[in-house]
Amino acid sequence: KKVDSLFGEVLYILHRESLMISLMTVDYATEKDLKSAAYLFEQLEDSEHMYSLALYTIQNPEDSKFMCIVSKIKDHIIGICLLSKEANIDYYDSHFRIRHYINLDKISKYYHSRIVFFLTHRNFAQYTKIFLKEILRLVNKVCLYYEISPNTEATPKFFKDFILARNRKFPHFVMKNWEYQKELYEDEKIENFLE
Repeated sequence: KKVDSLFGEVLYILHRESLMISLMTVDYATEKDLKSAAYLFEQLEDSEHMYSLALYTIQNPEDSKFMCIVSKIKDHIIGICLLSKEANIDYYDSHFRIRHYINLDKISKYYHSRIVFFLTHRNFAQYTKIFLKEILRLVNKVCLYYEISPNTEATPKFFKDFILARNRKFPHFVMKNWEYQKELYEDEKIENFLE
């Protein structure tokens, strides 16, 4: 058997602040919070683009289609998330089997949101479920969506907390034009424009 390491030991780390998770607060981000969370953006490939999108969202909350949320323990930023104010439910319903998990007839479109990015400090990765729960409470949403595109290189750490919604199989003999197309969100429009 090939040995991957010269050392036989395994090291586990516990950060003191991870024990203070009960002191975590979740709130809408300010410019000061965004500057403090700049180190988290290093995890993203298009970090400059996402940082500027978050900054625009904070500076223009009424005009932006997004909401920027931060989580803190005391004054330390441990996570940041950018959510859309609305999700393209018609597209999701026509292309994925989301009705297996959600009763769309009883939940208004207002209560759905899409995650653009979700970043946490690696010492607090095990608490993403608490962060997500507090985000839903703060922004008064019922359901969050996260789209994985074919060019996504790595799945995010919070991915384990989501349920996979299978895509619909479209039979080749159905000659129907689908009324619902994938809407390009503001962040995707900017990205396509830059390319």
